[in-house]
Amino acid sequence: MILIGAGPSAVASARALVDSGRDFLWLEAGSETTLPLRDRLDATGAGPALTDLMVGSHPAFGSAEESPKLRAPALASLMAGYDADPVGDGESFRSVGLYGTGGLSNAWGTMVRSYSADDLGAGDGEWPDYEASYRSMADMIGISGPAGQDGDDPILRTLPGLMAPLPVDAPAGHVLGQRAPKTGAQLYRPYQAVLTAAHAGRPGCDRRLACLWGCDRGSAWSARFEVARLKQSPHADFRPHHRVVGIAKTPSGYTVRAEVDSGSIVSFETERVILAAGTIQSTALALDCAGHEGDVPLLTTPSFAAAYYVLPAFGRTARRSGYSMAQISWNEPGDAGGSGALYTTDGLPLSELAIHFPLSRRGSWRLGTLLAPAILVSNGFLPSEWSRNRAALSRNQRAPRLRIAGAHAADADARARQAQTALSRTLRSRHTYELPMSFKVGRPGTDIHYGGTLPRACARTAGLPLTTDGLGQLPGLSGLHVVDGSVLPRLTAHHPTLSMMANAHRIPRQLA
Repeated sequence: MILIGAGPSAVASARALVDSGRDFLWLEAGSETTLPLRDRLDATGAGPALTDLMVGSHPAFGSAEESPKLRAPALASLMAGYDADPVGDGESFRSVGLYGTGGLSNAWGTMVRSYSADDLGAGDGEWPDYEASYRSMADMIGISGPAGQDGDDPILRTLPGLMAPLPVDAPAGHVLGQRAPKTGAQLYRPYQAVLTAAHAGRPGCDRRLACLWGCDRGSAWSARFEVARLKQSPHADFRPHHRVVGIAKTPSGYTVRAEVDSGSIVSFETERVILAAGTIQSTALALDCAGHEGDVPLLTTPSFAAAYYVLPAFGRTARRSGYSMAQISWNEPGDAGGSGALYTTDGLPLSELAIHFPLSRRGSWRLGTLLAPAILVSNGFLPSEWSRNRAALSRNQRAPRLRIAGAHAADADARARQAQTALSRTLRSRHTYELPMSFKVGRPGTDIHYGGTLPRACARTAGLPLTTDGLGQLPGLSGLHVVDGSVLPRLTAHHPTLSMMANAHRIPRQLA
């Protein structure tokens, strides 16, 4: 058996294979990832100290077209290899990827949610298997958040090992401390893959405020931690620097071709392949193997953002400790509504605020210094029904790629504005006001939530050109199991990572 990939879905599958005692060859395109961490950034002497960037003694600026997460130094350097040689490309679509252990979980905002059986396309009687995998993955990761009736996720709020959430900073604390309105968006403490106590050999968060620069403690989860553990199993033969460039059907199974660092090609024969290389790469390899010539849908969750000023927090001093992940989650009522998170700005460089001010560079920085300690930034998403991306195979001499035509639904911008208005209505009742001209809708792909190219066959996907069965197999390709976001029939407005992992754990567990 061959497992391809080393991101969240791949480690979920590897966990199931190791636990079942199945031997497998594990191929990963990149190296074993080491983040360029905050301490290294401070120590180089090549630029300002991170604390100066965050609390205002250095007016650094970047481009406003990318999210702060994609501009963080740790992530920008990790993604440079993919940007130079992407698996997916298109003028209207921002394809984001990462070659190396952990994959896009190294750029994950750590929020976790479960999907419903309908969202997953689960058949009659299958939900217990999904639920068991959700709980197994949650235990592997370590999750903090509200328990019992204080939580809004039916699976996560009942986890026996659920940790208490981290304390929020002053602006978020003021918003959460007010009476909930009857209309508008609902506010909750988020569920996060951030430890507040030691778990699985990793320590709890020490609130050093450098989350976007890479958590060198391991308190914020990444799949690279599981790779480091799982590759020690006698059942796993882990081989980095093996970029899979082709999968071909044979009478006895499959031939998997991989390019190694020297540029040479090596081949492996196997009866079964578990494909978990991330939606874009897995889709390119699967379409190539299937010989499919048409295009397929590529689901994303259109993203949007705005900034809010918490009036009672005016005059507050910026903190040099805390955490810069989501502090509040928000949801519009209803399954088709928008969802997102609110972040305080203590963990962001001031340039992330000042870049939007219609002032000079120096004036924008000074205004940001004054306003930043009282600002909350909202990041929101719409369900995948509002995406209209299409992807088709584009072959070259080296490896299959996807040519992506990115688009949102015609009324997606208006729908995003409606969702943001619902949040603004709630926040106004808590003396928190949207900053003028701060609302923006991201271009297709920048949400980094990809899926649905090879969705599971269900009522929702009837009529689509290619669908997979409950084990992630395409018609005529028995034994090739696509297990990552590619097979999700829908992306909700919530973060999909945990749901991708639950499905990727369920499939090889059933095979074993």
